[in-house]
Amino acid sequence: MLSYLTGVLASLDKLPQRARQLLDLITGWDWSSYLHDIGMQGAKYELVSPRDAATLLEKLKEAEQKSSVFSVLKKNERDRRKLLDTVLKQLKQLQNQDG
Repeated sequence: MLSYLTGVLASLDKLPQRARQLLDLITGWDWSSYLHDIGMQGAKYELVSPRDAATLLEKLKEAEQKSSVFSVLKKNERDRRKLLDTVLKQLKQLQNQDG
C-alpha cells in the first residue's frame, strides 16, 4: 500500500511538468522531434504520452472543424490539417504498440 501511494504521489508531482511539456509541444508544433525522440530517456517531451498527445490533437481537430468552415480554401490550413491527421495516425499506432 505504501509503495502504491508513493507512486501516486510521484506521478502527481510530475503533473505540472507533464502539462508544460504538452503545452510546449502543441504551441511549438514540434511533432517531428516528439515522434523521433519518443521513449528516449532525457527527451524534450519525455513526460508526454502518445495517448495524451493524441487526445489533445483530436480535441483541437474537433474545435477547428466546428469553427472554420471557409479555412478549407486556404492552402496553409489544408497542409496543417494533413500534418495533424498524419501525426494522429502515428500516435495511434504508438498507442496500439504499447497496448
